[in-house]
Amino acid sequence: MNRWAFYSGIGFTLVVVVFKCYVLYTGMYFSNWGFKFANLTAVLIYTIWIPVTLVVINREHYRWHMPGREVFKAGLGIVAISLIGISVYHVFEVQSDEFKQQANRYYNSSEYLQLLKQQHALHPQLFKLQDIPKIIASQTKGISVFRAVTGRMIPFLLYGGLVSLFTAIGLRVFKSKAFKSS
Repeated sequence: MNRWAFYSGIGFTLVVVVFKCYVLYTGMYFSNWGFKFANLTAVLIYTIWIPVTLVVINREHYRWHMPGREVFKAGLGIVAISLIGISVYHVFEVQSDEFKQQANRYYNSSEYLQLLKQQHALHPQLFKLQDIPKIIASQTKGISVFRAVTGRMIPFLLYGGLVSLFTAIGLRVFKSKAFKSS
């Protein structure tokens, strides 16, 4: 595998994970607009990232004479490394989903309600009894943030594979037409 493709795949993984965490942290996934914004931006990142990386590798390290096989291997390397990195990210998301289910069971249990009532009896200045449903709702909403993105990356990665394939074909055609005349 081309080492620059490896570095690009790692970089792409970091960009996507930071972007997804930002979208989750700001709570934009709870609105329809936020969902569309996040997916559109991710597709644009992938559409731009792979061709630009392959062109840079071709220009900087092969002086525009990168063999078609190397272009294809570099594109596949970017997709493979980003697939591995984002899959690891999704393992953490699945773990957080299981945690969310356990936490929701606890927050909706009578045991947690009794605990809140005991805390109110010990420290009545902290919150009012009327605020207990709001406290429970805020706890469950805060936990459900991590579940918002699960299962959204597979079509995204398939799209990335197609982008890298067409970029590899395009660079191959560009190389053959641009340098045969000179």
